[in-house]
Amino acid sequence: MHIREQIQRIAGTFGIDLVQKLTCTVNSVDVDHRSCLVTPQNRNIGQLTAFLMAETDDGILIVPSENSTVKVLYSRLNAATVIQYSAIDQVFIVAGGSTFNIYSSGIKLNGSNYYGLVMIKPLITKINNLEKLVNAVNDNWNNFAAVYKPGSPSTTGLPAALNVLPFTTPTDINPVTQQSDLENTAVQHGDGS
Repeated sequence: MHIREQIQRIAGTFGIDLVQKLTCTVNSVDVDHRSCLVTPQNRNIGQLTAFLMAETDDGILIVPSENSTVKVLYSRLNAATVIQYSAIDQVFIVAGGSTFNIYSSGIKLNGSNYYGLVMIKPLITKINNLEKLVNAVNDNWNNFAAVYKPGSPSTTGLPAALNVLPFTTPTDINPVTQQSDLENTAVQHGDGS
């Protein structure tokens, strides 16, 4: 038994891992390996590899910005782990088959193959304007059809097809589209303001 071990046994610290919290600067980030290289700011212990996740798997991954400050838990017996961030570039949340990614350029929910989410208010306005236009055309047609009598003197000069075709009365679009008809309330988004 070494003297160090004997002293630790007497002091009651043998086998106990002393954890320290270090303030570090991020030198580089390896997203694939869920780690970053950091240099402690107030300690001369050299560059450390600090993990961003418990292991490379699903879960929450916060990616710090290079040259930012992070707090790292460090000990002799365990790998260094980042626990606090001053600036981040990305956040990835993966649970089973679902993903939620936050980038400086925006957010992706389960990828980007469906593109952006619908901005519901402008869409409702555009659809309602089309519905009003269709309803106005229907009203004009119905008003014309109500007084039009094929073969009467007032139809002279109209195309021959109008003098023989039976009229059908179009119906209005009713009810007009409501926000609740199109909105998925389980996923909401905005422009960040």
